[in-house]
Amino acid sequence: MAAQWQKIRLGMLEINEHIHNIVFTSPDDCYLSLDKGIIRSLERGRWTKRTIIDGSIREIVFPTPTVGYAVGSKVWKTTNAGDTWFLKISQPPCASLDAYSVIVTESNRLVIAGGYCGVLYSDDGGITWEISQADASFGMLISRAIAAGPAGVLWVGIWNTGIFGEVSYMLISTNGGENWTRLFHWDEWHATSLFRPNMVLYGLGNKLWVAGERRTARVRKQSSVFRSSDLGQTWDTVSGPFQNDVRAMAFANERVGYIGDVAGNIYSTSDGGETWHNENAPSEGRAINAITVTTGGEVYAVGEYGILLRRDLPTSVTEAQPPTTLRLYPNPTTGVVTVESDFGPAQLFVVDVLGTVVLQVQAESKTTIDLSAYPSGMYRVIAQTSAGICAETVAVVR
Repeated sequence: MAAQWQKIRLGMLEINEHIHNIVFTSPDDCYLSLDKGIIRSLERGRWTKRTIIDGSIREIVFPTPTVGYAVGSKVWKTTNAGDTWFLKISQPPCASLDAYSVIVTESNRLVIAGGYCGVLYSDDGGITWEISQADASFGMLISRAIAAGPAGVLWVGIWNTGIFGEVSYMLISTNGGENWTRLFHWDEWHATSLFRPNMVLYGLGNKLWVAGERRTARVRKQSSVFRSSDLGQTWDTVSGPFQNDVRAMAFANERVGYIGDVAGNIYSTSDGGETWHNENAPSEGRAINAITVTTGGEVYAVGEYGILLRRDLPTSVTEAQPPTTLRLYPNPTTGVVTVESDFGPAQLFVVDVLGTVVLQVQAESKTTIDLSAYPSGMYRVIAQTSAGICAETVAVVR
């Protein structure tokens, strides 16, 4: 792939702090998590909303278009699509939260990889918290990477800095994060390699990926990327030009993906990870902390000292992707609306002009919703699928 990365300015906002992640909630709206706050793009590419927060934000997740959680040194929540963020009344029960990853499971459970606090979960939106139980509960466990798969299966990457030295583990949970067991084949391969998992990714093609960092010069030239095709029971080492610690990974489909490292390199693959090529991104040597692929066919990378990069996916990739558009009719409507899409099952959210979710339903490729009980006006119909998010506006008139 030819390198096409461009450096993006944040408009009039000048920042010199680290950008930890970038999250899109629609093709136009996205959020940057920073050392000291959150920046929101209210329109495509117009970075105008910044919220100052007393603490570092590592990751943001939006289980609905209006409700989101931000984690880092604490847990914050928004109920108005990111206009304001507030600390949860009850913080996780640990002395020093250092959360790098947060997910929301299919059952709406909030799960956090909390650094020295291990893994924590909440079934009531953060009001109360439980500490997960694991069969590797010896020494000092540090968790920073977590991923969700189908049917309540979760994975977490941890490392141990106990009295016997440093080792790493991959754990799996089949009950949404309440209990965890070690994947012993991982232990056989990597327990003595001083490898720290920075991220775990479960994605297209049912592949599980783990990437991270080596801790000694002796193993520095070994790969820091691993792949499993059987939910983590067995692992392959991913060969590539990865001479530095890996912090970021994202895939557009089963074949096309991107990896970023601490030296600012971004590598791409077009054959499912068999071969990787340096894209020579203009990162100025700044570490790449996160990469995301949008439903609109773009790839974004963020990193240290305010670096923000963007490139388009190759034309062959965007043409191969199924359309992610909604068709609403009749529009305008007096109440009943038919929603058609080109993708499969989705969660449909109907949001009013104030950003309030007035209706939430499980939808198929063709679904009928009834808005006759709601006042006349403009409503946003948002479809959230495994492939991403898309939205259209409908007018209710009477």
